[in-house]
Amino acid sequence: MFIAALIKRFPAMEVDVREISTKGDIDVSTPLEHMGGFGAFVRELNNSLISDEIDVSVNSLKDMPVLHQDGITLAAVLPRGPVNDVIVPCPLEDLPSGSTVGTSSVRRAAMLRRHRPDIKTANIRGNVGTRIRKMEEGQYDAVVLAQAGMERLGLSGGHQLPLDRFPCAPGQGAIGIACRSDDVETKSLLQEVNDMTTWEAVSLERSLMRAMGADCSAPVGIYAQRVEGGMRIIALAMSKDCDAYKEVDTVIDPEDNVSIGNIVDILMEVF
Repeated sequence: MFIAALIKRFPAMEVDVREISTKGDIDVSTPLEHMGGFGAFVRELNNSLISDEIDVSVNSLKDMPVLHQDGITLAAVLPRGPVNDVIVPCPLEDLPSGSTVGTSSVRRAAMLRRHRPDIKTANIRGNVGTRIRKMEEGQYDAVVLAQAGMERLGLSGGHQLPLDRFPCAPGQGAIGIACRSDDVETKSLLQEVNDMTTWEAVSLERSLMRAMGADCSAPVGIYAQRVEGGMRIIALAMSKDCDAYKEVDTVIDPEDNVSIGNIVDILMEVF
């Protein structure tokens, strides 16, 4: 997707693709929060950037830490895909009591237990195909995945979880393009493929998460969308034990730091 956008803008450009496996790709059994969080999917890419082995890294933005490694900058995002989570193979309300749902996300597990305290959640790792196979083999009764990931793989059959009850991870559905902070030429080039509508939304989501001091081990969902009158924020934060939660659904001026601070204060009440 990124190369297609780049070549469309710069038809004469030659691109050399380097496939890099990350710790998060290789270790598919350890829970993510025990691997240093979603940084497990970007460390090797960042190291390759810093060492000048590559000029640009292409990432699932929701897997990128909201605090960047020194020397690395998020330079562009592609147009955002669907942001919802989906559950496979049946709607959440149709799962029998006692069912086991596979997810590697603390956020998803907390929200599932909030709405269906009669079901169980269990850690599941691996790519989308692996997770669906494990479910079909009977290891899980259902799995929760990102709708964008399924659609990009040409898969269907997921049942959408509503954003007002299951707000997404910051940046979900977006592809993030990173480069070295001091690479002025590449940063300028990447601005040519940057989708400003997506950039505005995901930047606000990530800044709220950063202000909360939250990471992937925190059950927090934040979604921002441009609407008439400003940016709509749908957010949910839950305590670690899932006994308490705070919700936000409001429209703000994204330049209004007071309103942003108020949202952070509300969500932080359960931390």
